Amino acid sequence: MPLTGMAVSNGVGSLTIERPALLNALDSSAIAQAGSALAALAENRDARCILIAGLGAETKTPPAVRLPGEEMPRLLARIQSFNRLLLDLTFMPKPTVAVLAGSLTGITCNLALACDFRVAAEGSVLGQEYVKAGLPPHGGASYLWLELAGLARANEVLLTAGTIDATQAQRFRLVTRVVPANELEPAASQLAGELARSAPLAIAMAKGLSQTRQRGGMEAQLEAEAYALATSLLKARGSAPATGD
Repeated sequence: MPLTGMAVSNGVGSLTIERPALLNALDSSAIAQAGSALAALAENRDARCILIAGLGAETKTPPAVRLPGEEMPRLLARIQSFNRLLLDLTFMPKPTVAVLAGSLTGITCNLALACDFRVAAEGSVLGQEYVKAGLPPHGGASYLWLELAGLARANEVLLTAGTIDATQAQRFRLVTRVVPANELEPAASQLAGELARSAPLAIAMAKGLSQTRQRGGMEAQLEAEAYALATSLLKARGSAPATGD
């Protein structure tokens, strides 16, 4: 079955993650389909703003990241594939809006944080629970939480595997707007429509200017996260990390 849904209407390109739990597990097919859909919307001139939904249907408990019998180079390839998707979303020249509902406590939370705007339903939850599974933050968590919320507040979540509700996330500058659940889709669509009616070149240049210093730091942090994850998994099975992995 398709793992993503895509549509374009009234200047807004909608990308729906149909099975977010697979993305949270770094499933290769889910990453590839999400990446292809995002690239298609990036190239589609009728899509002047991108709206991403379906991120919050995941379970709260992080799945096993490493597949049974999987060698480290293959695992790192999956991690790096997701990191490319995250970078493509972060540095997309078009404005991006994430729709947040339910529990986002892993990789899909990071996708939401990589968007320009985040509209959350009351009662939705954000967090990073990987340390509960003996894993370091990855998939952009250590960069995005720190960049948006600051060191002290990021540590509250990253080091304790804590979660915060939408209202607290707004105070932490992680969420743009919080609305009642029954108003979530209209509110997100209204914001996306407003952005779609803006001058696309001006938007792209504004985003580029604000991100001038960001890309190098984010790329370096993603590489550091990948190595930290590989190291923790290797040590868990009693091996030492190999520099070439």
